Amino acid sequence: MSGSAKAQLLPLTGLRFVAAWLVVVYHFGQPLAAHQPAWLLSIVQHGYVGVGLFFVLSGFILTYIYTGAGPTAELSRARFWTARLARVYPLYLVSLAAAAPPVVARGLVGGASASTTPGSLLSGLPVLLMVQAWHPATATAWNIPAWSLSVEACFYALFPFLIRPLLRLRPRQLAGVALAAWGAGLVAPLAYLLLEPDGVHVTGPLSVAEEGFWLAAVKYHPLLHLHEFVLGIAAGRVFLSARLRAPVGHARPRPAGAVVATALVALAILLILASGSALPYLLLHNGLLAPLFAALIYGLAASRTGLAAALSGAWLVRLGEASYAVYLLQAPLMTYARVVVGVVSGRGLARDAHLLSGDVGFLAAYGVGLIALALLLQRYVEAPARNWLRRALAGSPGDRSPGVPLAGERGKSA
Repeated sequence: MSGSAKAQLLPLTGLRFVAAWLVVVYHFGQPLAAHQPAWLLSIVQHGYVGVGLFFVLSGFILTYIYTGAGPTAELSRARFWTARLARVYPLYLVSLAAAAPPVVARGLVGGASASTTPGSLLSGLPVLLMVQAWHPATATAWNIPAWSLSVEACFYALFPFLIRPLLRLRPRQLAGVALAAWGAGLVAPLAYLLLEPDGVHVTGPLSVAEEGFWLAAVKYHPLLHLHEFVLGIAAGRVFLSARLRAPVGHARPRPAGAVVATALVALAILLILASGSALPYLLLHNGLLAPLFAALIYGLAASRTGLAAALSGAWLVRLGEASYAVYLLQAPLMTYARVVVGVVSGRGLARDAHLLSGDVGFLAAYGVGLIALALLLQRYVEAPARNWLRRALAGSPGDRSPGVPLAGERGKSA
Protein backbone atom coordinates (compact mmCIF):
# COMPACT_ATOMS: atom_id res chain seq x y z
CA MET A 1 0.00 0.00 0.00
CA SER A 2 1.34 3.39 -0.86
CA GLY A 3 2.12 5.69 2.00
CA SER A 4 0.70 8.60 0.01
CA ALA A 5 -2.80 7.11 0.21
CA LYS A 6 -2.82 7.16 3.97
CA ALA A 7 -3.98 9.88 6.32
CA GLN A 8 -1.42 11.79 8.31
CA LEU A 9 -1.04 10.77 11.94
CA LEU A 10 -0.36 14.21 13.33
CA PRO A 11 -0.83 13.27 17.02
CA LEU A 12 2.12 10.90 16.71
CA THR A 13 4.31 13.69 15.36
CA GLY A 14 3.46 15.83 18.38
CA LEU A 15 4.08 12.83 20.61
CA ARG A 16 7.63 12.61 19.28
CA PHE A 17 8.47 16.02 20.61
CA VAL A 18 7.04 15.11 24.02
CA ALA A 19 9.17 11.95 24.06
CA ALA A 20 12.31 13.79 22.97
CA TRP A 21 11.76 16.54 25.52
CA LEU A 22 11.27 13.96 28.27
CA VAL A 23 14.77 12.69 27.53
CA VAL A 24 16.21 16.23 27.53
CA VAL A 25 14.56 16.99 30.87
CA TYR A 26 15.86 13.70 32.27
CA HIS A 27 19.42 14.57 31.24
CA PHE A 28 19.51 18.19 32.38
CA GLY A 29 16.43 19.07 34.44
CA GLN A 30 16.79 16.90 37.52
CA PRO A 31 18.54 19.53 39.68
CA LEU A 32 15.56 21.85 39.22
CA ALA A 33 13.03 19.07 39.73
CA ALA A 34 14.69 18.17 43.04
CA HIS A 35 12.80 21.05 44.67
CA GLN A 36 9.44 20.04 43.17
CA PRO A 37 6.83 17.57 44.50
CA ALA A 38 8.06 14.00 44.74
CA TRP A 39 5.77 12.73 41.97
CA LEU A 40 7.08 15.33 39.51
CA LEU A 41 10.69 14.58 40.43
CA SER A 42 10.03 10.88 39.86
CA ILE A 43 8.60 11.55 36.38
CA VAL A 44 11.64 13.67 35.46
CA GLN A 45 14.00 10.99 36.81
CA HIS A 46 12.30 8.46 34.53
CA GLY A 47 12.28 10.63 31.41
CA TYR A 48 14.60 8.12 29.73
CA VAL A 49 11.52 6.01 28.97
CA GLY A 50 10.98 8.41 26.08
CA VAL A 51 13.58 6.36 24.21
CA GLY A 52 11.48 3.22 24.62
CA LEU A 53 8.47 5.16 23.35
CA PHE A 54 10.49 5.99 20.22
CA PHE A 55 11.26 2.31 19.67
CA VAL A 56 7.59 1.30 19.84
CA LEU A 57 6.57 4.28 17.73
CA SER A 58 9.14 3.37 15.09
CA GLY A 59 7.65 -0.10 14.62
CA PHE A 60 4.13 1.33 14.46
CA ILE A 61 4.87 4.01 11.86
CA LEU A 62 7.05 1.82 9.64
CA THR A 63 4.23 -0.73 9.54
CA TYR A 64 1.68 1.99 8.84
CA ILE A 65 3.72 3.52 6.01
CA TYR A 66 5.05 0.45 4.29
CA THR A 67 2.29 -2.15 4.59
CA GLY A 68 -1.38 -2.62 4.01
CA ALA A 69 -3.91 -4.39 6.20
CA GLY A 70 -3.49 -7.68 4.34
CA PRO A 71 -1.15 -10.60 5.05
CA THR A 72 1.60 -9.53 2.64
CA ALA A 73 3.96 -6.61 2.40
CA GLU A 74 5.47 -5.69 -0.96
CA LEU A 75 8.62 -4.04 0.29
CA SER A 76 11.72 -3.29 -1.72
CA ARG A 77 14.63 -3.77 0.66
CA ALA A 78 16.92 -1.51 -1.35
CA ARG A 79 14.40 1.34 -1.45
CA PHE A 80 13.56 0.88 2.21
CA TRP A 81 17.17 0.94 3.39
CA THR A 82 17.94 3.87 1.09
CA ALA A 83 15.08 5.84 2.61
CA ARG A 84 16.23 5.00 6.14
CA LEU A 85 19.81 6.03 5.48
CA ALA A 86 18.74 9.26 3.79
CA ARG A 87 16.47 10.12 6.69
CA VAL A 88 18.72 9.49 9.66
CA TYR A 89 22.32 9.79 8.53
CA PRO A 90 22.79 13.43 7.44
CA LEU A 91 21.74 14.91 10.78
CA TYR A 92 23.47 12.06 12.58
CA LEU A 93 26.72 13.17 10.93
CA VAL A 94 26.04 16.77 11.94
CA SER A 95 25.59 15.71 15.58
CA LEU A 96 28.75 13.60 15.43
CA ALA A 97 30.73 16.53 14.02
CA ALA A 98 29.36 18.74 16.80
CA ALA A 99 30.32 16.20 19.47
CA ALA A 100 33.76 15.51 18.04
CA PRO A 101 35.93 18.49 19.14
CA PRO A 102 35.52 18.16 22.93
CA VAL A 103 35.71 14.35 22.73
CA VAL A 104 38.88 14.43 20.64
CA ALA A 105 40.41 17.06 22.94
CA ARG A 106 39.68 14.97 26.04
CA GLY A 107 41.00 11.85 24.31
CA LEU A 108 44.28 13.48 23.34
CA VAL A 109 44.83 15.16 26.69
CA GLY A 110 43.89 12.01 28.60
CA GLY A 111 45.95 9.70 26.42
CA ALA A 112 42.93 7.62 25.48
CA SER A 113 43.48 7.80 21.73
CA ALA A 114 44.55 4.17 21.51
CA SER A 115 41.59 2.70 23.37
CA THR A 116 37.93 2.16 22.63
CA THR A 117 36.58 3.80 25.76
CA PRO A 118 33.72 6.30 25.33
CA GLY A 119 36.10 9.26 25.57
CA SER A 120 38.61 7.94 23.06
CA LEU A 121 39.36 8.58 19.41
CA LEU A 122 39.04 4.99 18.18
CA SER A 123 35.56 4.70 19.65
CA GLY A 124 34.50 7.18 16.96
CA LEU A 125 34.65 4.47 14.28
CA PRO A 126 31.76 2.34 15.60
CA VAL A 127 29.85 5.54 16.30
CA LEU A 128 30.36 6.65 12.70
CA LEU A 129 29.12 3.27 11.49
CA MET A 130 26.15 3.34 13.91
CA VAL A 131 27.15 0.05 15.54
CA GLN A 132 28.31 1.42 18.91
CA ALA A 133 25.45 -0.12 20.90
CA TRP A 134 26.60 -3.64 20.04
CA HIS A 135 29.53 -3.37 22.47
CA PRO A 136 29.17 -2.09 26.04
CA ALA A 137 32.49 -0.20 25.93
CA THR A 138 31.39 2.03 23.05
CA ALA A 139 27.60 2.15 23.50
CA THR A 140 27.53 5.71 24.85
CA ALA A 141 30.67 6.96 23.09
CA TRP A 142 30.94 10.54 21.80
CA ASN A 143 27.24 11.47 21.95
CA ILE A 144 25.35 9.55 24.63
CA PRO A 145 21.82 9.77 23.13
CA ALA A 146 23.14 8.38 19.83
CA TRP A 147 23.18 4.85 21.27
CA SER A 148 19.49 4.61 20.44
CA LEU A 149 20.22 5.43 16.78
CA SER A 150 22.48 2.39 16.71
CA VAL A 151 19.54 0.37 18.02
CA GLU A 152 17.24 1.89 15.39
CA ALA A 153 19.74 1.01 12.67
CA CYS A 154 19.42 -2.62 13.76
CA PHE A 155 15.62 -2.35 13.59
CA TYR A 156 15.79 -0.93 10.05
CA ALA A 157 18.10 -3.73 8.96
CA LEU A 158 15.69 -6.36 10.32
CA PHE A 159 12.36 -4.78 9.37
CA PRO A 160 12.12 -6.19 5.79
CA PHE A 161 12.76 -9.68 7.17
CA LEU A 162 10.40 -9.34 10.15
CA ILE A 163 7.41 -7.72 8.52
CA ARG A 164 6.35 -10.45 6.09
CA PRO A 165 6.13 -13.37 8.58
CA LEU A 166 4.52 -11.13 11.20
CA LEU A 167 1.84 -9.92 8.79
CA ARG A 168 0.94 -13.48 7.88
CA LEU A 169 -0.26 -14.01 11.43
CA ARG A 170 -3.84 -13.37 12.40
CA PRO A 171 -4.35 -10.44 14.78
CA ARG A 172 -4.72 -12.68 17.82
CA GLN A 173 -1.65 -14.69 16.85
CA LEU A 174 0.30 -11.49 16.30
CA ALA A 175 -0.78 -10.17 19.70
CA GLY A 176 0.39 -13.42 21.28
CA VAL A 177 3.76 -13.24 19.52
CA ALA A 178 4.17 -9.59 20.52
CA LEU A 179 3.41 -10.29 24.17
CA ALA A 180 5.71 -13.32 24.12
CA ALA A 181 8.46 -11.12 22.66
CA TRP A 182 7.80 -8.58 25.41
CA GLY A 183 8.14 -11.23 28.08
CA ALA A 184 11.32 -12.58 26.49
CA GLY A 185 12.73 -9.06 26.30
CA LEU A 186 12.41 -8.67 30.06
CA VAL A 187 14.36 -11.86 30.79
CA ALA A 188 17.78 -10.20 30.49
CA PRO A 189 17.07 -7.29 32.86
CA LEU A 190 15.38 -9.64 35.33
CA ALA A 191 18.38 -11.99 35.16
CA TYR A 192 20.72 -9.08 35.81
CA LEU A 193 18.67 -7.96 38.80
CA LEU A 194 18.79 -11.50 40.18
CA LEU A 195 22.45 -12.32 39.48
CA GLU A 196 24.12 -8.89 39.61
CA PRO A 197 27.11 -10.11 37.53
CA ASP A 198 28.93 -6.76 37.84
CA GLY A 199 28.30 -6.50 41.56
CA VAL A 200 26.11 -3.46 40.89
CA HIS A 201 22.91 -3.39 42.93
CA VAL A 202 20.44 -1.58 40.69
CA THR A 203 18.29 0.60 42.92
CA GLY A 204 17.03 4.16 42.82
CA PRO A 205 17.03 6.37 39.71
CA LEU A 206 19.10 5.53 36.66
CA SER A 207 22.64 6.87 36.85
CA VAL A 208 25.10 6.97 33.95
CA ALA A 209 27.90 6.68 36.51
CA GLU A 210 26.49 3.33 37.68
CA GLU A 211 27.92 1.12 34.97
CA GLY A 212 29.41 -2.31 34.49
CA PHE A 213 30.11 -4.42 31.41
CA TRP A 214 27.00 -6.56 31.72
CA LEU A 215 24.79 -3.71 32.91
CA ALA A 216 25.73 -1.68 29.83
CA ALA A 217 25.13 -4.72 27.63
CA VAL A 218 21.62 -5.18 29.01
CA LYS A 219 20.79 -1.48 28.77
CA TYR A 220 22.04 -0.79 25.27
CA HIS A 221 22.32 -3.95 23.17
CA PRO A 222 20.00 -3.63 20.13
CA LEU A 223 18.58 -7.15 20.32
CA LEU A 224 17.52 -6.57 23.93
CA HIS A 225 15.21 -3.78 22.72
CA LEU A 226 13.79 -5.65 19.74
CA HIS A 227 10.63 -6.58 21.66
CA GLU A 228 9.68 -2.91 21.85
CA PHE A 229 9.93 -2.60 18.08
CA VAL A 230 7.89 -5.80 17.58
CA LEU A 231 5.14 -4.45 19.85
CA GLY A 232 5.01 -1.34 17.67
CA ILE A 233 4.70 -3.47 14.54
CA ALA A 234 1.85 -5.44 16.11
CA ALA A 235 0.00 -2.27 17.13
CA GLY A 236 0.46 -0.86 13.62
CA ARG A 237 -0.97 -4.00 12.05
CA VAL A 238 -4.00 -3.94 14.36
CA PHE A 239 -4.55 -0.27 13.54
CA LEU A 240 -4.41 -0.92 9.80
CA SER A 241 -6.82 -3.85 10.12
CA ALA A 242 -9.28 -1.71 12.08
CA ARG A 243 -8.87 1.09 9.54
CA LEU A 244 -9.76 -1.32 6.74
CA ARG A 245 -12.96 -2.25 8.57
CA ALA A 246 -13.90 1.40 9.19
CA PRO A 247 -17.01 2.72 7.41
CA VAL A 248 -16.58 4.12 3.92
CA GLY A 249 -15.34 7.71 4.08
CA HIS A 250 -13.54 7.22 7.40
CA ALA A 251 -9.75 7.35 7.13
CA ARG A 252 -9.30 5.93 10.62
CA PRO A 253 -11.01 3.39 12.86
CA ARG A 254 -14.05 4.73 14.68
CA PRO A 255 -12.78 6.70 17.68
CA ALA A 256 -15.44 5.22 19.96
CA GLY A 257 -13.71 4.57 23.22
CA ALA A 258 -10.33 5.67 21.86
CA VAL A 259 -10.38 8.97 23.74
CA VAL A 260 -11.21 7.36 27.07
CA ALA A 261 -8.76 4.53 26.49
CA THR A 262 -5.98 6.93 25.54
CA ALA A 263 -6.58 9.04 28.63
CA LEU A 264 -6.57 5.97 30.88
CA VAL A 265 -3.37 4.59 29.35
CA ALA A 266 -1.65 7.98 29.64
CA LEU A 267 -2.78 8.20 33.26
CA ALA A 268 -1.47 4.69 33.96
CA ILE A 269 1.92 5.61 32.50
CA LEU A 270 2.11 8.74 34.62
CA LEU A 271 1.13 6.85 37.77
CA ILE A 272 3.78 4.19 37.12
CA LEU A 273 6.45 6.82 36.56
CA ALA A 274 5.32 8.86 39.55
CA SER A 275 5.77 5.81 41.77
CA GLY A 276 8.72 4.53 39.76
CA SER A 277 11.06 4.44 42.74
CA ALA A 278 9.38 1.17 43.66
CA LEU A 279 10.46 -0.36 40.33
CA PRO A 280 14.05 -1.23 39.37
CA TYR A 281 14.97 1.28 36.69
CA LEU A 282 16.45 -1.47 34.50
CA LEU A 283 12.95 -2.83 33.83
CA LEU A 284 11.61 0.59 32.87
CA HIS A 285 14.67 1.26 30.73
CA ASN A 286 14.25 -2.01 28.84
CA GLY A 287 10.62 -1.90 27.83
CA LEU A 288 8.40 -2.68 30.80
CA LEU A 289 6.03 0.05 29.59
CA ALA A 290 6.09 -1.05 25.94
CA PRO A 291 2.54 -2.54 25.91
CA LEU A 292 1.19 0.70 27.42
CA PHE A 293 3.13 2.72 24.88
CA ALA A 294 1.68 0.59 22.06
CA ALA A 295 -1.84 1.12 23.41
CA LEU A 296 -1.24 4.87 23.77
CA ILE A 297 0.07 5.16 20.20
CA TYR A 298 -2.89 3.19 18.84
CA GLY A 299 -5.36 5.33 20.78
CA LEU A 300 -3.79 8.58 19.60
CA ALA A 301 -3.75 7.38 15.99
CA ALA A 302 -7.42 6.39 16.17
CA SER A 303 -8.68 9.44 18.05
CA ARG A 304 -9.36 13.01 16.92
CA THR A 305 -10.20 14.64 20.23
CA GLY A 306 -8.75 15.08 23.69
CA LEU A 307 -5.05 14.36 23.95
CA ALA A 308 -4.84 13.52 20.24
CA ALA A 309 -6.22 16.93 19.31
CA ALA A 310 -3.79 18.67 21.64
CA LEU A 311 -0.83 16.83 20.12
CA SER A 312 -2.06 17.71 16.63
CA GLY A 313 -1.71 21.46 17.20
CA ALA A 314 0.29 23.17 14.46
CA TRP A 315 3.04 24.39 16.77
CA LEU A 316 3.48 21.00 18.44
CA VAL A 317 3.53 19.21 15.08
CA ARG A 318 6.24 21.61 13.92
CA LEU A 319 8.26 20.85 17.04
CA GLY A 320 7.68 17.16 16.44
CA GLU A 321 9.15 17.48 12.98
CA ALA A 322 12.29 18.96 14.55
CA SER A 323 12.43 16.51 17.46
CA TYR A 324 15.09 14.33 15.83
CA ALA A 325 17.45 17.30 15.92
CA VAL A 326 16.38 18.11 19.48
CA TYR A 327 17.24 14.59 20.53
CA LEU A 328 20.62 14.35 18.79
CA LEU A 329 21.92 17.84 19.55
CA GLN A 330 20.94 18.05 23.23
CA ALA A 331 24.27 16.83 24.62
CA PRO A 332 26.68 18.61 22.25
CA LEU A 333 24.84 21.91 22.67
CA MET A 334 24.98 21.62 26.46
CA THR A 335 28.74 21.04 26.29
CA TYR A 336 29.28 24.17 24.22
CA ALA A 337 26.85 26.23 26.30
CA ARG A 338 28.78 25.42 29.47
CA VAL A 339 32.08 26.25 27.78
CA VAL A 340 30.79 29.62 26.58
CA VAL A 341 29.35 30.57 29.97
CA GLY A 342 32.49 29.39 31.71
CA VAL A 343 34.72 31.49 29.47
CA VAL A 344 32.51 34.57 29.64
CA SER A 345 32.12 34.39 33.41
CA GLY A 346 35.78 33.59 33.99
CA ARG A 347 34.81 31.03 36.63
CA GLY A 348 36.18 28.01 34.80
CA LEU A 349 34.33 25.16 33.11
CA ALA A 350 34.47 22.52 35.84
CA ARG A 351 33.07 24.73 38.55
CA ASP A 352 30.61 26.38 36.20
CA ALA A 353 29.18 23.07 35.01
CA HIS A 354 28.30 22.24 38.60
CA LEU A 355 26.77 25.65 39.29
CA LEU A 356 24.83 25.80 36.02
CA SER A 357 23.10 22.46 36.59
CA GLY A 358 20.54 24.20 38.80
CA ASP A 359 20.52 27.63 37.18
CA VAL A 360 16.98 28.36 35.96
CA GLY A 361 18.04 31.13 33.62
CA PHE A 362 20.80 29.09 32.02
CA LEU A 363 18.60 26.02 31.53
CA ALA A 364 15.76 28.13 30.10
CA ALA A 365 18.14 29.78 27.62
CA TYR A 366 19.56 26.36 26.76
CA GLY A 367 16.08 24.96 26.12
CA VAL A 368 15.07 27.84 23.88
CA GLY A 369 18.39 27.65 22.06
CA LEU A 370 18.06 23.89 21.55
CA ILE A 371 14.60 24.23 20.05
CA ALA A 372 15.64 27.13 17.81
CA LEU A 373 18.71 25.23 16.60
CA ALA A 374 16.63 22.11 15.94
CA LEU A 375 14.07 24.04 13.90
CA LEU A 376 16.81 25.62 11.80
CA LEU A 377 18.63 22.34 11.25
CA GLN A 378 15.43 20.53 10.33
CA ARG A 379 14.54 23.08 7.69
CA TYR A 380 17.91 24.00 6.23
CA VAL A 381 20.03 20.88 6.77
CA GLU A 382 18.02 17.78 7.61
CA ALA A 383 15.26 18.00 4.99
CA PRO A 384 17.43 19.21 2.06
CA ALA A 385 20.17 16.67 2.80
CA ARG A 386 17.62 13.88 3.10
CA ASN A 387 16.07 14.70 -0.27
CA TRP A 388 19.45 15.05 -1.98
CA LEU A 389 20.84 11.83 -0.53
CA ARG A 390 17.67 9.92 -1.38
CA ARG A 391 17.88 11.01 -5.01
CA ALA A 392 21.60 10.28 -5.16
CA LEU A 393 21.28 6.80 -3.70
CA ALA A 394 18.15 5.91 -5.66
CA GLY A 395 19.60 7.19 -8.92
CA SER A 396 16.26 8.69 -9.85
CA PRO A 397 14.91 12.20 -9.17
CA GLY A 398 11.42 10.76 -8.95
CA ASP A 399 12.03 8.51 -5.97
CA ARG A 400 9.58 9.52 -3.27
CA SER A 401 10.12 6.81 -0.69
CA PRO A 402 8.67 7.58 2.74
CA GLY A 403 10.89 9.20 5.34
CA VAL A 404 11.88 7.53 8.57
CA PRO A 405 9.52 8.06 11.50
CA LEU A 406 12.10 8.19 14.28
CA ALA A 407 11.59 11.72 15.49
CA GLY A 408 10.11 13.95 12.86
CA GLU A 409 7.89 12.36 10.25
CA ARG A 410 4.13 12.81 10.12
CA GLY A 411 3.29 9.21 9.30
CA LYS A 412 3.01 9.67 5.55
CA SER A 413 5.26 9.58 2.55
CA ALA A 414 7.70 12.39 2.01
